[in-house]
Amino acid sequence: MPVYNDWHSAEKLIQAIHKTAELNGFFAQFVLVNDGSYEKPGLAVSNDRTVTIINLCRNLGHQRAIAIGLSWIHDNLSDHLGIIVMDADGEDAPESIPALMNAFSLNPDKIVFAGRFNRKENMFFRLNYFFYRIFFRILTGNRISFGNFSLIPAKMLRQLVYIPEIWNHYTGGILRSKIPFTIVPLIRGQRITGKSKMSFVALVMHGLSAVSVYIDVVAVRLLITFIFLSLLSFIGLIGVIGIKYFTKLAIPGWATSASSGLILIFLMALLISLFLSFIALNYRSQPAIIPVKNYKDLLIDLSENTNEI
Repeated sequence: MPVYNDWHSAEKLIQAIHKTAELNGFFAQFVLVNDGSYEKPGLAVSNDRTVTIINLCRNLGHQRAIAIGLSWIHDNLSDHLGIIVMDADGEDAPESIPALMNAFSLNPDKIVFAGRFNRKENMFFRLNYFFYRIFFRILTGNRISFGNFSLIPAKMLRQLVYIPEIWNHYTGGILRSKIPFTIVPLIRGQRITGKSKMSFVALVMHGLSAVSVYIDVVAVRLLITFIFLSLLSFIGLIGVIGIKYFTKLAIPGWATSASSGLILIFLMALLISLFLSFIALNYRSQPAIIPVKNYKDLLIDLSENTNEI
């Protein structure tokens, strides 16, 4: 669980998960990624021997906190059947964990995601989230209908922490890597305390992070679009010249205005196409950030507290 100044919610959530674990016969160990919080965790969290707190040197955001947490688990914990990624605010309900585990038992070689079909946010947020999914589909050619709440089979963790794309976006990275997954429809829970930190700006940034995983694909798709647009403008320019000199349909001054507009569109589309080509080539030439190889530089060593790393 990534946590940013939300320790009270995390405490209540951990207690609820302990109760769910007792009722369903499993043992839960918790790894909280302190994403640069300026508030300190309460004693109930700090003294819980099933809880390990990983402290980051600064706020890196939800997605990178998840990548660091998974990398730490890969290096330090081995006695587990699966890893559950969830928010610490309660919107990922503890009561949904058995459903993820049941789906995992039926699909042991797939990551299990919680699909949301009954969101409780206000209409403005849901409308923006709808447009985010539409634009993601248009730009990348893929559908995204789930969030971070998921169960990762332990044997798939090694493969996952070597995927560079999860550094920017956990779910987008899994989509891009083509790791097999399944989706379980679950009702989204309610936040335990406080207000959601997902503002409109944060949602836009979240969407851009998801799209950034496919930056080369997006660049190529836009490149094809602008090449097509430049061809259309070129064909239109030929049509204008043909009407001007070979028919009597031209209105005085019309050909000059139309030609100027089409030439401008052609040049803009051509320049944007060249720019997108360089973006795609530059992306391919950049060294990838491998989460499991780079995460240790971002941790704060708090070895005096055995529950904190």
